[in-house]
Amino acid sequence: MIKPIEEGYLTFTFEENTWMFAKKYDELTEYENMNKALDLGLTDKEEKVKNSGIDILALDKNKKLYLIEIKDPRLDESENADRKWDVEVAKKIKDTVSGIVGFSNTSDKLKKEFRNSLSCFLSNNFAVIFWLESSRISEKEKSYAIRRDRNFVGFSSWQKNLQKRLKWLTTNISLANAETYHNDFIGLKVEDKWRKGVNKHEVHKPRPKKRDKNN
Repeated sequence: MIKPIEEGYLTFTFEENTWMFAKKYDELTEYENMNKALDLGLTDKEEKVKNSGIDILALDKNKKLYLIEIKDPRLDESENADRKWDVEVAKKIKDTVSGIVGFSNTSDKLKKEFRNSLSCFLSNNFAVIFWLESSRISEKEKSYAIRRDRNFVGFSSWQKNLQKRLKWLTTNISLANAETYHNDFIGLKVEDKWRKGVNKHEVHKPRPKKRDKNN
């Protein structure tokens, strides 16, 4: 059974008949153990390794890998100001790729999943999805998103910047948003509690990450 994944106001449900697995990558034991190993022997006064990771790692039954990073600043609209989203996401992707390589050799419980993920990189069968929510999307942006098959929501500059920063890996980068999402990825359902009027104090908030200050 693939458990639904919650991030801010959003709940991502991956249907088992379409997906092989979907994991909250930055909450995996392997990820935590990697960070502990990188900081081994370092004191609080010493510069610790600033490693980061994406939110969701998912593999469909066509053996295509999806690296999904979610930003939902509606929990705190002040986070919108002057955020260099493309820089943050590109770093998370870079660190996640290195993690997958390592975990494919060292993971105890998920070695098969990580090796399948690694093979997707070798066969160039993977995609990056930057899921960026906002309560202030203009009607012009919504219209533009629809004209572009809803592959992104008017944040075209973020997509272009991400493609530039990740050109060493891939240019297959999509931007998505619950406002314009219409089951664009088969077998993936997304529920947005914000649009249902749920108070921000009622939603699941990601647990604090000690070394990634951008979350």
